Amino acid sequence: SVVQDRIDPDVLWVGTTGGLVRYNKAKGDFLQFIQELPNANVTCIYQQSDGVLWVGTSDGLSRFDPRANAWATFNTANSGLPGNYVYALLQAADGKIWVGMGGGLVRFDPVANSWTTFHTANSSLPDNRVYALLFR
Repeated sequence: SVVQDRIDPDVLWVGTTGGLVRYNKAKGDFLQFIQELPNANVTCIYQQSDGVLWVGTSDGLSRFDPRANAWATFNTANSGLPGNYVYALLQAADGKIWVGMGGGLVRFDPVANSWTTFHTANSSLPDNRVYALLFR
């Protein structure tokens, strides 16, 4: 996964099996993040328009606020996530974060700080594995 930073166009965020890498094209330097993540295997990345970065891994989800230099990690132990393997991330126009997982489709409401899971038992999803997301 590769995402161009929305705040600094010289920065690329790169997801690898060895962690998250911040690459500054103008300076030619790399900064690696491993300890901040629940797992070094980065599966997807999404950046909000305000610069907040969401990082999906094979063992949970992390949120990085670069203005505060603050990391938060979410997994089955501390949130409403139905599993820890994150396949896809996207933000809807209403500001909610959508997470595609092996346990279903999850909506995070940052205002209410609440998680809602949609799966085959409570919605019309045909399968609990959600690998990709697209909003129009």
